Amino acid sequence: MDTDLQHLVEDARRFNRFYTKQMGVLRRDVLYCDFSLAQSRLIYEVANGGETTATALAVELDLDSGHLSRILRSFRKRGLIKQVRSEKDGRQRLLSLTPQGEAAFALINTRSRNQIAGMLGRLSKNDQNRLITAMQTIQQLLGSEPEHR
Repeated sequence: MDTDLQHLVEDARRFNRFYTKQMGVLRRDVLYCDFSLAQSRLIYEVANGGETTATALAVELDLDSGHLSRILRSFRKRGLIKQVRSEKDGRQRLLSLTPQGEAAFALINTRSRNQIAGMLGRLSKNDQNRLITAMQTIQQLLGSEPEHR
């Protein structure tokens, strides 16, 4: 690796450390609730993914199937998700949130919005726009696919 590339790698790693700390993603209770980042993201995906399966979630989130299975088992025990057999393919189990899961999602979603609003709220309107533009640039340059809604 040439020297210029080494410096760029270190700059990127420095940014990653800064951003993970800024967003609190290394805390067990990211967003100050009883869910890890992976768990929070799974709840988000089940809430927003329409009819989804564990297989689809593993692909979407690039999660190890064993880790995903343990999280989903925990969610079932806590009454957050339910599974029903797909009418189209009996081998598939469709995942959805229970009312308790929907309440957990609402809490996570509200806290996430508030966290980002707090971060953006400390900036001027001009700096808010610069930051969002920079984030969009990162997504475009790294080949991010549009998020499904």
